[in-house]
Amino acid sequence: MIRLILILLISQLFLMPLSLKAQDAGLPTGVSNNADLDTIKLGAIDDLKNPFLSQLPPPPPKVEPVKVVKPHVKVKPKEIVKPVVKRKKPSLKLTGMVWGEAAPQAIINGKVVSQYDLIEDAKVLVINKKGVLLSFDDDNIVLTVDK
Repeated sequence: MIRLILILLISQLFLMPLSLKAQDAGLPTGVSNNADLDTIKLGAIDDLKNPFLSQLPPPPPKVEPVKVVKPHVKVKPKEIVKPVVKRKKPSLKLTGMVWGEAAPQAIINGKVVSQYDLIEDAKVLVINKKGVLLSFDDDNIVLTVDK
């Protein structure tokens, strides 16, 4: 029996072609010696992880924030209304004027005033031959000389 096995093995060696088969070269079945190396599955090597790829789980998907729609009605803040206190106009009497010079002057209530002076909280705006114009609390006062 041993002789028979030895004869079969020796006959197989002589009958086999000289080129190696893909299976004898350690390649998977169906792959020739000239196959592309990237397409060959190598068993345990395929199970290894790529060290250049991240091993972390993928990040969660980005969620866009919800836009809050404001109403189109504009609400004005409450304004603090100060009571308007009208002050009483001062009692002013024009007794004399000098208007022809570079700095016109007037005598009001016995005091000499020039343009832009204050007299009893009234501001002198204009002095001319017709009279004196004063401003008091956004009101205008016109004084003339009594003859």
